[in-house]
Amino acid sequence: MHCEICQDSQIIRLARYRRASADFRVAPGPTQIEQNYSEYPCPECAPLIPKEKVRVVECHARADNRYEHDANYRKHVVTNAVLSIADEIGKKGFARVEVTPKANNHVFMSEYRVSIGVVSPRVIETIDAERHAAEDAFADLVFQIAANKIDNWGSYYGVSTITKADAKRLAAEAIKSARDTRPKSLAPAVGEPTA
Repeated sequence: MHCEICQDSQIIRLARYRRASADFRVAPGPTQIEQNYSEYPCPECAPLIPKEKVRVVECHARADNRYEHDANYRKHVVTNAVLSIADEIGKKGFARVEVTPKANNHVFMSEYRVSIGVVSPRVIETIDAERHAAEDAFADLVFQIAANKIDNWGSYYGVSTITKADAKRLAAEAIKSARDTRPKSLAPAVGEPTA
């Protein structure tokens, strides 16, 4: 993706309003040039909230390919997926609920107002790309640690083969070691326990 507004800098500059001045006095010493603009996050592509506070809720649905040409069938699958996401949002406590009691013609009722915060699909794409990059880096780290452990296993005794049980143990140790060195700033996925 390429942002045509900020050229992928995620910052825009807006000129400051300045009154015209007719004061031409020359002061001794170096001239100071004032910055005549202010910087702001790009409204198109810059994240406006910390990514640590954003949770992505996904729904995976399966659909029969025989009916894929039917627009109503596709709409039905998408509608069910959206309802599943709404159910998950409610269960996880992401929705804010306000209840206002109201009296209407001697019938007492309560008005429920439910609201959620949403972000644009572009923000989700950015978060997903960063998450995938972090997952790839984590997988590479696990592989490097496991490969080093396997290469060093038995080298003191001149053993060049490794049993499956030892390889699994070393791989598990590599995963634990990589998790311990993982940056804590990565936002957990929905359902993953927070520290």
